[in-house]
Amino acid sequence: MNKKIDDIKFGSTNDEMVLEDFVLRSEPKAMNETNILQRTYAKISMERRHLHKRRLLRVAAVVVPLLLCAFWSGLVWMGRTPKSVQQVAITAPIIRQIVVGRNDTMHVTLPDGSRVIANSRTQLSYPIVFRGHTRDVSIKGEGYFEVVHNAQRPFIIHTDHFNVKVLGTKFSVDNYDNRSAGVTLLEGLVEVETRNNDRVRIHPNERLNISGEQFVSREQVSPTDYFAHLQGILNLNGNELGDVASRLTNYFGQKIVVDRSLQHQRLYGKLIIRDSISTVLSNLATIADARMQINDNQIHLKRRANG
Repeated sequence: MNKKIDDIKFGSTNDEMVLEDFVLRSEPKAMNETNILQRTYAKISMERRHLHKRRLLRVAAVVVPLLLCAFWSGLVWMGRTPKSVQQVAITAPIIRQIVVGRNDTMHVTLPDGSRVIANSRTQLSYPIVFRGHTRDVSIKGEGYFEVVHNAQRPFIIHTDHFNVKVLGTKFSVDNYDNRSAGVTLLEGLVEVETRNNDRVRIHPNERLNISGEQFVSREQVSPTDYFAHLQGILNLNGNELGDVASRLTNYFGQKIVVDRSLQHQRLYGKLIIRDSISTVLSNLATIADARMQINDNQIHLKRRANG
């Protein structure tokens, strides 16, 4: 058949109308090239997107496990860090500080059972638990110590300019004024070491006088009389007025100046020091046959005028 379908003429009978309908349905439709190109480009674009997704999935299959491992490692590290910090906080010693008020004393029991009587205006610091190879405390002022014996863990008292090392003994340390400090031993044996690494051992009933980082002198003392002031009594058995005034200056924190002519006057009797400073100095002036005068926030003890 060389004729085009459009050139065929159909009649109006029913058979020819059916034939015409059949022929028209069977005719190939005209091709739209633009539509075909658009569909082709859309197909290519879709295939490219699918290929890109497949590549991303392959990369994710490698990267995600690595990220998860890194994240898990970070969690483990972060979980350990607080424990490490907490461990440091647990092992670091907790220090307790005792501050004694003026004209007062305080009895303290240390973690090892050793006992301290901290005198007026004294600062005492010590850990709530003794750890390590030594038992260390620090003091500024004056303290009487009764140390529990432990040869494997020496007891060490730290001051600004010297340290006192003991195993088990009874003694006192006073360093209100670093220019006039000292260690007095009641029983046992102690070793005193300065910042210059000078060492001296003292024996019972001895007092070692220290000025700064230098050992000044060693003297015999009566422990009963010397330690009585911790009970609020000064036993005066020939003590010089200048020395007594220095001890009261440390005790009350109030400067007491003694006339040069009275510095070496020796005193005898008992002086109660638990009273107010005015009462104590009034009684001291009576014992010393002196008069008390207050000038420029200082208390002066002067010789009584004759007559």
